[in-house]
Amino acid sequence: MSSNQPVKKPIEILFSYAREDEKLRDELEKGLSVLKRQNRIVCWHDRQISGGDPWEQAISSHLDTANIILLLVSRAFIASSQALPLLSLSSCQPLLHVAATRRRRRPPQR
Repeated sequence: MSSNQPVKKPIEILFSYAREDEKLRDELEKGLSVLKRQNRIVCWHDRQISGGDPWEQAISSHLDTANIILLLVSRAFIASSQALPLLSLSSCQPLLHVAATRRRRRPPQR
């Protein structure tokens, strides 16, 4: 990269998920590791909140700054108390929904 080119700020991705889906979130984040190493994205989730930090303030702050809010939608997520406020956010663009409860695999092309 030339030193004359401006440094691009990485895209911030906020993960919202049910506790039961934490392993799926971990797997998804692993899949994004190349983009993280290239400093193209920064991932954030509530497990990064330090003990004693104000939980609601930290989440609210990241909701305001995230470029992408990634909802891992599952039955557990829909049943949780965090789902309704996030599903009703109208100011978040783009919003990407990922179904965490089903992994549909397409049959191989012949």
